[in-house]
Amino acid sequence: MKRRNIRRPRGIAGWSVLVALAGVVIYGGLYVSTWYVQDRVQQALTGRDQQAVDTWLARARWFPMRRARTEFLEARVARGRGNPDGMREHLQRAGELGYDTDSILREQWLAQAELGDMTLLSGQMAMMLTDPRGDELAIVESYVKGLVRVERYQAAVEMLEAWCKDYPEDIHPRQLLGSVLVDMGRWEEAGTLFEEILRGHPGDERAAYGLGVVLMAQQKIDLAVPYLEVAARDETLYADAMLRKARCHRALAEPERARAVLKEMVETFHDRTAMVELAQLNLDEGQFELALGRVEPLVEQDSRKVDARYIYAQVLRQLGRQEEATDHFSAVMEINRNLALANELAERLGDGTESVDRRVQIARLQFQYGSEQEGLRWLVDAIRVDDTHREALEALYEYYAGKAEQYPDDRDTCRRRDEFQHRLRELNP
Repeated sequence: MKRRNIRRPRGIAGWSVLVALAGVVIYGGLYVSTWYVQDRVQQALTGRDQQAVDTWLARARWFPMRRARTEFLEARVARGRGNPDGMREHLQRAGELGYDTDSILREQWLAQAELGDMTLLSGQMAMMLTDPRGDELAIVESYVKGLVRVERYQAAVEMLEAWCKDYPEDIHPRQLLGSVLVDMGRWEEAGTLFEEILRGHPGDERAAYGLGVVLMAQQKIDLAVPYLEVAARDETLYADAMLRKARCHRALAEPERARAVLKEMVETFHDRTAMVELAQLNLDEGQFELALGRVEPLVEQDSRKVDARYIYAQVLRQLGRQEEATDHFSAVMEINRNLALANELAERLGDGTESVDRRVQIARLQFQYGSEQEGLRWLVDAIRVDDTHREALEALYEYYAGKAEQYPDDRDTCRRRDEFQHRLRELNP
């Protein structure tokens, strides 16, 4: 038998060809792997599997190819998690890396639509629905969130009902529909819908939470508890579900069970609302000094939180400190009055410049009477609708300038202060 002689490459040219071929094979393998991993990220986003999203996105970051696409997916994840700054930064990097400008613009439209920008909802979003480019569900979901944001509930219901009809196997639109029905106070319809979901998916935490809320509203307190326990398995619902469970025990005249739930939340998570609920239990039982010890530090920490401050005023009155109690009751009334005004403004945001002006007004009310976090959120919302709105940019610069003075070593805060200062200088005088 003849031995086959394997011809080896000769000279530099031969080895160069071999190395080049090997490089092409390696690059091609990496490119295909990158495409596959990024496709899995998109599939996980469509399937709303957050654990899979995190897993595949972490793998996508390993690959040096198609970095622009990875940045775009990072932006989409940030939008879904309510992180507008992260979304904007990733979209900017995607653009710098050469990603499709039209796709970036459409992603920005989705984010703005969720804020209830009615001009955009009736314009660009309607156009996107006729040309979805594979993003049908993301477009509809952003549209629905925007409608709910401006309390156009019936329009949201109609869109969700169409979504449910087109995708009968997808429980997500039914979950959203149930939540909108809860917001509308249509308890019977919401309860029926959540029960239908649970018949097909007995362990669905979101449907269980929704049904628990409905049963509490219908005063079927004892029936709500097991559903709230199911909901608490979802870490994103845990705090709300457990607080509601504690309130159920309190309503059922089971204070020790309520106390056990609340103490666990305080000891494990340092949950502020659970601390307030514990103080309410102490107040109910006439343990005024113990209630005082729980809420007084909370009021000193943030006097705008009316839940703690109202209990504090009640405790002071019970302890005979009538003048102090009256001052706190008056403050609670003023806070509630101004937050009601903020809610009224939110219900009639309007369109265009008027919408942005009202967002800034709501932000200022929230900073003074509500929460700093809510005030900041409304300011960010304002510049997402109009990124050249001077009053909103000035307010954001003042906010971050104050924070930078308070925390001079916080690089991110200083960077944001400088960013808004730069954006203000770029505006025409």
